[in-house]
Amino acid sequence: MFTRGIVSQDASRIIDILPSELESATTVLARAFHEDPLLSYVMGEHGGEGDPRVRKFFSFTCQIRLTLEWPLLGVEHSGELRAVMALTPPAADEWAPSLVESYKELLTLMGPEANARFDPYRVWVEAQRPRDPHYYLGIIGTSKAAQGKGFGRMLLDRVHALSESDLLSTGVGLDTDSEDNVSLYQHFGYTITGHMVLGGLHTWAMFRTNST
Repeated sequence: MFTRGIVSQDASRIIDILPSELESATTVLARAFHEDPLLSYVMGEHGGEGDPRVRKFFSFTCQIRLTLEWPLLGVEHSGELRAVMALTPPAADEWAPSLVESYKELLTLMGPEANARFDPYRVWVEAQRPRDPHYYLGIIGTSKAAQGKGFGRMLLDRVHALSESDLLSTGVGLDTDSEDNVSLYQHFGYTITGHMVLGGLHTWAMFRTNST
C-alpha cells in the first residue's frame, strides 16, 4: 500500500484511496468520463454521471483495486478528491469471489445488448497487453472542473516512477478511446502498439517502456 499524502504540488497531494472514499472516487470518474466514446458505444444513450450503469461501471473498476489491494491513487486538492488512477500491478493474476458477484451485478445492470458490445472490446484490449510484466493503467480521470491543473500529470509521473523502480516491471500499458489523448500520451513517451475500430469506436493500445 502507499503512504497517504506522497508528493505535493502547491495544495495538492497524491493519496491512496481508501474504501471509505469509493463513492467519491466513483463520482470523479463518472464526471470525467460521462461523455467518453466507450460509454456511448457500450451503453448507448445514458444519463451521464448520475446513471446507475455509469456509476456501477466506475465503482467496480475501483472496487477491484480496493479488494485486491492493487494501486488506486488519487489527487487531493484543498481537501477534495479531484483525480483518480486505477492500476493493475505486474504479474497480477489473483481474483476474489466477492468480485465475481459484483461483476455479475454490473453485467445485469448494463443489460444483454451492452454486454454484447462490451465483450469484444474487452477481449481485444486484454489481447493487446504485453506478455512481459508491466503496470496497466486501467483508468485515469480528472473531474471536469479540475482539468488543466496538472493533476493527471502528477498521477502519470507517479505510475512511471513506480514502474521504473519495480524490478519486475518493463513499463506501463494503457488503452484510450480518444484520438486527442493519443498525442498526449505520446508526449509522455508512449507508443501505439495496436488500433481497433469497433462499430465506429476507435481504440488505441499504447505502451511506455521503462527508461532504465
